[in-house]
Formats: sequence, structure tokens, C-alpha cells
Amino acid sequence: MGSDPQYATYPNLLLSQHIFTLRQPGLSALYQAAKNVLTASIKEHSQAPLYRYLANPVDGILTNEIPWDEAHYNELKQKNDEELSGYDQELKEAEEKAGESEIVAAMGKKAEFWARVVDKVGDIGAGGGRKIVDCVCV
Repeated sequence: MGSDPQYATYPNLLLSQHIFTLRQPGLSALYQAAKNVLTASIKEHSQAPLYRYLANPVDGILTNEIPWDEAHYNELKQKNDEELSGYDQELKEAEEKAGESEIVAAMGKKAEFWARVVDKVGDIGAGGGRKIVDCVCV
């Protein structure tokens, strides 16, 4: 028990509750608070995949509630790409120079990243395949 990895508390299930609220016409009195929480979370945690899932004008599920800003999305995506490249480098170094536990730790960091930015499918490495990461998407 003491040696078990301690992962962050992602996904944040309150986000799914706010998404649910915005999708229910009978809860319109709570829309503003739900929008505020979602947009603050997207900005604070650079959740580009969640922002795209919610607000993208082509296939977003809340296009009427959360406005789409392409520049904001690109900024969030750039932050995600920079952070992800650090995890990729760490994983590559672990695969080349370290043992199995370091590889697992590096993969865990990537999995936490994908869960934090709320992306259902993210490549966590070690084989190059796409892995499913459970997330908040409703």
C-alpha cells in the first residue's frame, strides 16, 4: 500500500456535472455558474480537448452556451503540446536508460496529463499505440 503510486484526482467529476447542467433545459437558472466553472477549469488546466468537445462550432455539444475562440483553442493546444513533449522526452529517457518502474512512472504522468485535459484517447507511449484513458466526457 505504501509504495502504490499516488495519482492526482483526475478526472474532475464535477466538470461532468456542470456539462450535464448545461444540457438540461430545466436547469437554466444554473447555467451561468456552470459556464463559469467550466471556462475557469479549461483556462486553468489548459484543457484544449475539453474546450473543443464543448465549444467547437462544427461538432461541439454546447456551442450555444460556450463561445468558440480559435486563438484561445490554439493557445491551449500549444500549452498541451509543450507539456506533452516534456513527458514524451521523460518516457524516452526512461526507456533508454532506466528500469521498468521508471517507464511505468513516466507513462503514469502522461496518463494523468490526458485525464487532466479531458481527452478520452491519448497516446501514453511504450509501443506507440493509442490507449483509452477514462475521462469526464458526457
